Amino acid sequence: RPLPSSVANATMQELPPVRESNHSPRSIHTPKGTIASNRVKSLRARLEVGQEEMGKRLGVSGQMVGSIESGHSGISMRVHQALEKIESGR
Repeated sequence: RPLPSSVANATMQELPPVRESNHSPRSIHTPKGTIASNRVKSLRARLEVGQEEMGKRLGVSGQMVGSIESGHSGISMRVHQALEKIESGR
């Protein structure tokens, strides 16, 4: 089913602030179940790729893409940066 236009047209400014975890500097996550999950889902729909292919492009597993999209997992800073790169066409 199509995503609402407010989700499909989400920008970086609309994402919630990131929070640092107690782990390593690479472990910065957005809150679970936020617009970030819809951002991954809408980008994947625009690219017309499956979760496995999207995972390869983001540097995570297809299972992780599903977990992000369902809101069970937040996105790391690395995934966040990969999303920016894909969205900008770099």
